[in-house]
Amino acid sequence: MKNLIKAVLFISLLSLLSGLLSGCFLINGNVKDGDGMVNFNGCFLAMYDGK
Repeated sequence: MKNLIKAVLFISLLSLLSGLLSGCFLINGNVKDGDGMVNFNGCFLAMYDGK
């Protein structure tokens, strides 16, 4: 189960890094675990105020 969490965090980190270039990144996925399917998706907007 910990490997699953690490994989999700790693994918999220890659999405974040690529999203910083485009300003917005999407996370869409289906994770199969012991309890069934876990669906996650989202769009995060990276904004900077120059400080």
